[in-house]
Amino acid sequence: MAKFLQILVNGISLGSIYALTAIGYSLIYSILQLINMSNAAVFLTSAVIFYALYSSITAGQVALTFILTLIAAGALGYIIELVAIRPIREKGDSNTYALISSIGVKTILEQICQGTFGSEIKPFPTLLAGKYIDLFGARTSAIQIIIIVVTLVILFVMNWYTQHNRVGRGLRALSQNLNACHLMGMPVNTLIGVSFAVGSILAAVSGVAYCMYLSSISISVGAAIGNKAFAATVLGGIGVLKGAVVGGYILAVIESFVAGYWSMSAMNFVSFSVIIIVLIIKPTGIFGKKEQHKV
Repeated sequence: MAKFLQILVNGISLGSIYALTAIGYSLIYSILQLINMSNAAVFLTSAVIFYALYSSITAGQVALTFILTLIAAGALGYIIELVAIRPIREKGDSNTYALISSIGVKTILEQICQGTFGSEIKPFPTLLAGKYIDLFGARTSAIQIIIIVVTLVILFVMNWYTQHNRVGRGLRALSQNLNACHLMGMPVNTLIGVSFAVGSILAAVSGVAYCMYLSSISISVGAAIGNKAFAATVLGGIGVLKGAVVGGYILAVIESFVAGYWSMSAMNFVSFSVIIIVLIIKPTGIFGKKEQHKV
């Protein structure tokens, strides 16, 4: 029983990382039908920014470093949309070009991180290092509980934000009918920029949290989580925020139980096999709905 609970907590904490990153993919897709491949690079870049600030400017103050990192990530997301996506969108070009542009941004950010940070693995600051909590016989690290609690708070705030906040309702309106929002005189460009900023902030939270969980950071961390988060988005139903969350937790829990009861090497094989089976049965994902296109 203790082992089962330990693996379950591991899966939920990892699922929290996947879910936060996946929301960024799903949020942008719900508005622009664009897969923002730069999201994984923002995940990595934010962790590198946190590491750099913590090691120098903020002199080891975790809270201040975290706040500054979120601000930087939000600004980065807005700039990515402004410079790399908006010009293509305003010309009316296909989303294929915007997708290629986002891949270019991803590559540039990764190269900048590698050039400034280096390729070696470095220790990453964490909270309550060496502290553990006993849950019904299962020994869980304190940082895992922090990750789960913080994620639940963020998900609650996101739900409130999209339901009751004016900007949040604007983002929902964009996801329902972008052209109608243009005709109604809504500040569409600003709202789209905000959606990129929000997605980048969530990627920053998950990037910093994941590196704290590992107590280390390397240049490859963004690609690994980015692929899993995108897979979780597709599993839950791309463009559906609750699907991104559910898909993230399902994928992570499956991986944790496969690794715990079978083999680490079989983890990716089993999890992606499950995704393929689900998509064969329901190509739109768990919560996705078929779209009808008039010809």
